Amino acid sequence: MRDLKDYLAIRKPVIRRFHRRNCAPTVTIDMDVDIAPALAWKKKLESQPEARDAKPTFNAIVLKATANALRRHIFFNYDYDGRYGIIPNERICLRSPMDMGDFPLHIVVEDTDKKSVFQIAREYQENAEKARALIEKNLPKYLRFHRLPLLPRISGGITDLYRAIQPWVPPLERLAFHMSHKVIGTFMVTNLGSLGVTACHGQLVKPSIAALLVLAIREDVVYQPDGTPAIRKVLPLALEFDHKVADAGFSSRFLADIKKNLEDPENGCANRG
Repeated sequence: MRDLKDYLAIRKPVIRRFHRRNCAPTVTIDMDVDIAPALAWKKKLESQPEARDAKPTFNAIVLKATANALRRHIFFNYDYDGRYGIIPNERICLRSPMDMGDFPLHIVVEDTDKKSVFQIAREYQENAEKARALIEKNLPKYLRFHRLPLLPRISGGITDLYRAIQPWVPPLERLAFHMSHKVIGTFMVTNLGSLGVTACHGQLVKPSIAALLVLAIREDVVYQPDGTPAIRKVLPLALEFDHKVADAGFSSRFLADIKKNLEDPENGCANRG
């Protein structure tokens, strides 16, 4: 754990995003996926020549399955201003946070639906390396600035004023949403499975309409038609959505499509560039 002042300086952008005026009435629905087909497909991909340059990861497969489902449920890729405005986003750019200890590093893969699993895995890794290098270079300067007595407060006040004005000037707010896509993409997929997390319900903030949580794979005992028990690998998925603009049925069909893509990855995760 770093110095508390430095830690809070790093968390300031997150704290601002979770201001009460940005938070949505969040509902979460859960669905289990038979993940054995996706794991088998991953092994198959690892034996292909492209794997020498970009090792296919499980996270890349989930991102591809989600991006392909978003093509059929593009509404969940849109921005919502928290009031009565929905702003379309035709490009599907998924973001997936990477654990960096005391703060997450957000990695965006642009046009995720148009890329193969190999391309997604490569771009994710390259963007993660670039982001790490950028943070290592700029973080000390950022922290030194926030240790100053007065300037950080002035800067924070200007930022808060800018955010407060945005809802009253819709074109400005839409421009801010558009500019944020380079940093936060258009849809978030958080993979907590590698940390062993088995359940998690989060809080949506605008402009997101929905976000996907990927949890730890577990083994369940299932009974086959002849009554004999068998072990099945299950991946729990949780979809958070803003209940102001989406209902459970609408959202469940989107989540079911992600599940379908993962259970039939040969077709569901095919490149549709």
